[in-house]
Amino acid sequence: MNTPALEKFVDPLPRPKTAVPDPSVYPGADYYEIRMRQGSWRFHRDLGPSPVWGYWATNPYDPRTPIGVGCLGPTSV
Repeated sequence: MNTPALEKFVDPLPRPKTAVPDPSVYPGADYYEIRMRQGSWRFHRDLGPSPVWGYWATNPYDPRTPIGVGCLGPTSV
């Protein structure tokens, strides 16, 4: 497999979205529900999307709308 020559530093650095705690689960404590989900990611503007696994957080204010794929793989801060 040949990798095409790619121009460096042309894509903005992605900023992961911040997970929102749900204090109703355990009153007095922040509770986060974070799942791994498959999605797609473009690693460079000149490459097509690739399948990836990333973190998705449950949005306690709208559980049908997850917050994610802000973090790829095992990235967690």
